[in-house]
Amino acid sequence: MVSLRQKFILGGGSLVAILFLSTAVGVTVAWRANRAVERMLRANYDTLVFCQSMVDATARLDNAVWNWAFGRNSADWAAAQEEFDHNLELQQKNVTEPGEQALTDLLTRQWRNFKFLLDDYRSSPQKGRIALYQLSVQPREAALLLTCHAIVGVNLKAVPKVSERAQLLAHDAAQWGISLLTLATILVSIGVVLLGRWVINPIRAVTESARQIAGGNLDLEVGVHGWDEVGELAASFNQMAGSLRDLRRSDREKLINFKRSTQRTLDALIDGVAFLDAQGRVELSNPVAQRMFGLRPDQAPGPACPPELSGLLAKCLSASSGFAPRGYEGILQVFDAGRERFFLPRVEAVSDDAGGLAGLALVLLDVTGLRNMDEMKSGVVSTVSHELKTPLTGLRMALHLLLDEKNGSLNPQQEELALAARQDAERLHEILMDLLDIGKLESGQGSLVMEPLSVYDLMDQAVKQQQPSYQAKGVRLAFKSPLGDVRVQADPTRLRHVFSNLLDNALRYTPPGGTVELRAESDATGVRFSVQDNGEGIAPELLPRLFEKFFRAPEQSSPGAGLGLAIVKEIMVAHGGGIDVRSVPGQGSTFTFQLPPAVRP
Repeated sequence: MVSLRQKFILGGGSLVAILFLSTAVGVTVAWRANRAVERMLRANYDTLVFCQSMVDATARLDNAVWNWAFGRNSADWAAAQEEFDHNLELQQKNVTEPGEQALTDLLTRQWRNFKFLLDDYRSSPQKGRIALYQLSVQPREAALLLTCHAIVGVNLKAVPKVSERAQLLAHDAAQWGISLLTLATILVSIGVVLLGRWVINPIRAVTESARQIAGGNLDLEVGVHGWDEVGELAASFNQMAGSLRDLRRSDREKLINFKRSTQRTLDALIDGVAFLDAQGRVELSNPVAQRMFGLRPDQAPGPACPPELSGLLAKCLSASSGFAPRGYEGILQVFDAGRERFFLPRVEAVSDDAGGLAGLALVLLDVTGLRNMDEMKSGVVSTVSHELKTPLTGLRMALHLLLDEKNGSLNPQQEELALAARQDAERLHEILMDLLDIGKLESGQGSLVMEPLSVYDLMDQAVKQQQPSYQAKGVRLAFKSPLGDVRVQADPTRLRHVFSNLLDNALRYTPPGGTVELRAESDATGVRFSVQDNGEGIAPELLPRLFEKFFRAPEQSSPGAGLGLAIVKEIMVAHGGGIDVRSVPGQGSTFTFQLPPAVRP
């Protein structure tokens, strides 16, 4: 086996023999030149070996970290760290080229920070290890590999300079053998040819291959063969490229397996699930979304997708925002094998690393059973209420005649009992009328008498009607409307009920000395009304149920059956809108609803 060093000695030995006949100085110069070149190449080669060992240690450590993410211990963990530490220490003592010290210091800092990250990773709960691995560990590993490649590149770039310096030193040495100039020239020419064949050309090939590998061409193999140092360097590069290919293949397989697991999970859901990219194309969907709504992967929502859902998705994409349904708002009706089904869409906007829109996550909740139960419950309540109305009317009339003493006088005890009975009967009558009213609104039988109404007049009448009650309790009632003669399209009777209910609730939960303010603001879709108080507020866990029928807060002691806000909600839905509430316990609540602008004749 002829090593690179032996090749240099063989070429320089002939020159030394000839130059020795000329002068002893020539021999010394040639010998020193040979030694200098040897040391420089050895230092560059050692650096490549150290960096290759650190790359291998990083790959082993990556495998151990991945096993740890799934709860499997790896004996390679500590050994890989020890190997990296050892080679990094050797590299710190082997800095020879310009710019190599800065890269070595950078590699040292990166490795120290990476070890700190590994300590946190090992102590983290298993549930979040895969995400931590993908978001933190992998980028740090990539940074370590890039810095190792940069150090290798610095040393590779220095190799041609070594050969150039060797040629200059050889030429200077040849000048000392003036008497053997002709022979020395011939030998130098032969040496240069051999040097190019043995050293320079292979080194150039290795350098070019290293550049391509650094550029991402991991399928490249260095075409340099031999048993000398350059051959070993080429073999090391090929081994490093193979390790990187295996690492890339492993990552790809992990990604494919993760995608398959995700798809299996989605396929098992009874709800429809789909993910759309920022351009509105479906990237992922389960069979329910594909069969019911035509949301197929690699396609935009087509004709099979209901227009309401297509419009909702387009609106969310343009606004880069999600959509959360309130009650049965936006419910979708589809037919599956002749059977009616109902789905409630929910959209979440997904952001990328830069904060932009990466896509939309769509969940279509199957609420068929819940809707059928709600319709059945509403039907039962409406039927019972209607059946109770007639006997209750007779009972009220009997109590009225009894208290009028048409059929004889009552003693004080009898009169007190009769009054209490009449109050309960009247309260029960109000509850039945509210239930019948809700039933009509839900079924669409309670038609609205729509007409243009002045915003200012509506608010003024509502405030005047409630002002005596507010003054009696010592609560300030004010309204603010900078809209002038702006009008809305609404049913005046129903709207008076909305204002009355909201202002009654605000008064009930606002202590004396408090303030309730009625406001109106105009926007592009109509007029937004709000009733704001600074009372006791509502607990956050109660807000989602606030507009349910018969719902009353656990600590609520005021009279009522919990139907007022439910009727308000149905009235606003019948007007084509809805009602929202925001509340902070101890600071008050704000109820907001919107009405469309008046239709011009």
